[in-house]
Amino acid sequence: MDDEDEIPVMKGTPITRGGGHFIRVGWWAKGYSVNSATAGKYKLYSWLLLLTAIIGGFGGGYGVCFVYFEYAEPLAYRVFPTVRYYPMVMEFLIFLTSLLVSFGLYWQVRAKVGEALVAGATKLHDGYNPIDQRRRGSLKRKRAYLFHILLLIGVAVAPIEIRDSLRWLIMLIPIYFLGESIVLRFFWKN
Repeated sequence: MDDEDEIPVMKGTPITRGGGHFIRVGWWAKGYSVNSATAGKYKLYSWLLLLTAIIGGFGGGYGVCFVYFEYAEPLAYRVFPTVRYYPMVMEFLIFLTSLLVSFGLYWQVRAKVGEALVAGATKLHDGYNPIDQRRRGSLKRKRAYLFHILLLIGVAVAPIEIRDSLRWLIMLIPIYFLGESIVLRFFWKN
């Protein structure tokens, strides 16, 4: 049998055989087959938007804290004297709100950028609802649980010079991911 008569063995999925990449975009995580340049752009834009959201969230939090503690808190003290007794609680709420708004904008902009990048591409999957997306993306392995637990302990006991409100906010992130994973994997099943 000649080499020309041999049937080539196809490797990979139909998406990757032609050099394509599979990405999920939009709020419903619809799956598209795109070329490698588009997939690379989408990853780069996602990382840049995430970095912008983090910087914007903390920067906005610091700005709002400055305005609140310099101008609004002295005026509010005249009406509600208790606001001066809990500055760390107010700071925590300001940063939490700022980060929630920042990440809400991040998810919206990332969805719109992804939809613009895949315009005209082949849609391969209709996507998942948001709960199924969170279930698929939740912590699945023991080492991921261990990383979040070690991060939580490290932030709690590390001798770093940040205010208690920010320390609690940073600790809230692994607590959220651990709690979400436990709820979605063990209690909220289809």
